[in-house]
Amino acid sequence: MILVVCDAFIKRLNVALGLILIVCSCWVNTVSAQGNTVTFTDSNLEAAVKSALRIADADPISEETLQTLTRLTATKKGIINLSGLDKATGLTHLDLENNEITDFSPVANLANLTSLDLADNQIVNLPGSLSGLNSLQNLDLDDNQIVNVFALSDLSSLLTLDLRGNSVSDATPLGLLTNLRYLYLSGNDNLVGDYTDTRKRDNTRQLVKLKLGGTSVDITLPSAVTFRDDNLARELRSPLGLQTDDPIFPEDMATLTSF
Repeated sequence: MILVVCDAFIKRLNVALGLILIVCSCWVNTVSAQGNTVTFTDSNLEAAVKSALRIADADPISEETLQTLTRLTATKKGIINLSGLDKATGLTHLDLENNEITDFSPVANLANLTSLDLADNQIVNLPGSLSGLNSLQNLDLDDNQIVNVFALSDLSSLLTLDLRGNSVSDATPLGLLTNLRYLYLSGNDNLVGDYTDTRKRDNTRQLVKLKLGGTSVDITLPSAVTFRDDNLARELRSPLGLQTDDPIFPEDMATLTSF
């Protein structure tokens, strides 16, 4: 009789211990997940990220989940602070046009980022170094209040740069962007000397010539294709992904597969 009671007691004890272990394991996992939660200073940015990741408003964002985000479009959201977005290391395309951002240093080390749109914000000073953005090909900074563009010389992979409507006074550092193909500078009233919107479409390490007082940046434009029929040129720009007034270069025509 005593042996039967002891055996039953031991079985119940094993069950209880098993339940305790399960509860403890769940608690440890919960604590671990909470420890990886990303904190956003800006509630508008957090809401945009949760929407992109399809996470409920009340749920936290783990660092692991944030790393799966590859594209984020959050225009006209009233975003001011980008803290927390530095953990989004999988981002390749980031569009934050028309917000209230003054500092984008939190995203200045996103090595996978290829396209960054920060047009229509309140940026005056660029981060001290942008060398972490070594994959960045397209950068839109138009309609800010940027004066000094020296930090942009770190962007060795940059193909397109839009600086229209800023306060740039010296574009000389842009001469170090040897892969640059598109450069837009109109609307910089403090820029010394004559300048126009320019575009480079060759790989010969030559840049557009900007007359900046006693200093110049040498840029040589390849010859555009001449069309006798304006309607034909107009129709070609669309499949080539060009804007209405963009010239069409031989390199563009070589990419055309159907028309």
